[in-house]
Amino acid sequence: MTNDKDRKAPLSLSSKGKLELRKSVETGQVRQSFPHGRSKVVQVEVRKSKKRTLVAGDPAAIQNASRGAATTDTGLTATELEGRRRALDEAARARVEEERRRQEEAARRLREEEEARLRKAEEEARERAEEAERQRKAAEEAAAAEAAARVAAQTAPAAPEPVAAPAPAAPRPGPRPAPPRP
Repeated sequence: MTNDKDRKAPLSLSSKGKLELRKSVETGQVRQSFPHGRSKVVQVEVRKSKKRTLVAGDPAAIQNASRGAATTDTGLTATELEGRRRALDEAARARVEEERRRQEEAARRLREEEEARLRKAEEEARERAEEAERQRKAAEEAAAAEAAARVAAQTAPAAPEPVAAPAPAAPRPGPRPAPPRP
């Protein structure tokens, strides 16, 4: 219990100088979770935000304001606001440029796909035409051969077909002589 009382009392050096140490921040408790499933309650410090006010007669404040160090309602200086505005403008330009590039890429892809489809259709049409030409030539050759056969049959006298003589009988296999020994 004595430790609790000692902690709450301000620290001091001597009665004359009175150097005191007091907490300028509030504390709170937060549960900290770890990835392996463990959790722990920890103390955190909450700092109070400082508010700046400009006094009309203060020459240092006027000098800072002329340099762009004056604060606005958001708590940012004029130079910080300008930097943010510039960053936002650049981000917007980058988004527009990226969208334009994406649209150009999509248009190029569509154009290439259309060209490939046309090339494929032309190739298929050419192959069909070549196949039709081959079939037409084969039909012409067959018709010419048939016509030639008809003409040859009409002009040649009818000759009796020679009768094929029976094939000589193959010799019967008999015992084979043994191969010579070396």
